[in-house]
Amino acid sequence: MKVLFIYNPHSGPNGNDATEAIETYIKSTQHTTHVFETKQAFGPIEYLVESKEQYDVIVSIGGDGTISKTIDGMIKSQTHAKLVVIPMGSTNEFAQSLGIHFTQYADHFSLIDGGTIRKVDVGKINNKHFSYIACFGNFTSVTYKTPQKLKNSLGHFAYWLYGAFKLRALRNYEYIVSVDGFEFQGNYLFGAISNAYRFGRVFAYDKSYVELDDGYFEVLLVKRPKTAKKFLQILYGMLMEDYSDEMFVKTKADKIKLISKKHRSWNLDGEFGGKSNEVEIEVLKERLEILV
Repeated sequence: MKVLFIYNPHSGPNGNDATEAIETYIKSTQHTTHVFETKQAFGPIEYLVESKEQYDVIVSIGGDGTISKTIDGMIKSQTHAKLVVIPMGSTNEFAQSLGIHFTQYADHFSLIDGGTIRKVDVGKINNKHFSYIACFGNFTSVTYKTPQKLKNSLGHFAYWLYGAFKLRALRNYEYIVSVDGFEFQGNYLFGAISNAYRFGRVFAYDKSYVELDDGYFEVLLVKRPKTAKKFLQILYGMLMEDYSDEMFVKTKADKIKLISKKHRSWNLDGEFGGKSNEVEIEVLKERLEILV
């Protein structure tokens, strides 16, 4: 069996601990192993695409961004390796939806031989892939602009501490949205196409509403309020995790297209996903096999 370890030494407070654990595993196994340490200018996507190597299992150690780039690289390099997710970031929302929590490296490494396959959907946005969320709008830059040291020290609270400085600058995002043959236009504060029970540490769905392998992603658009009362309705909906109010557009889709007059920034799995005035998102049903 051929196994690749991908790890980000800067994720979470104990990212560097992975080095020793990986070395210990390599000494104890007969599998062919390779190790790749992510770098700022050369990450999992570049490594997997340029190396053109095929693996049976890929072990990705890091935060949501590292896991996301590993998945993007796997699909772009056309590898169908099984994935072991080891959450070592400050939020790990993708892993949480899968019920994966860090225990000990040895426990996670044991999945290489003894794990059960769980198939999950993957999102594709233009020429990129994401694991659990593509979003636009206010505060979506907070996850990748918050300093890493602050995230490591304070976890998800750092996002809101950092984002508090942006409260005075709520922007308007106008989009023409096409989903399931139906087209509508609106002004929004925020929008998310997701495959997760919870995202942003603020929005959450009942687990009965979300299926990670049904070929559909959940769509949530938050309308731009014109009055203080409407703004309070939004805050109440977010607090109660109830999006039935008219200020929310909530649906499911396997394909969705969004067009704006301006180039807008997108956040993919907590990382900057580029700018575009037109995005097409589709769901790749059960494209990823995860060992759990």
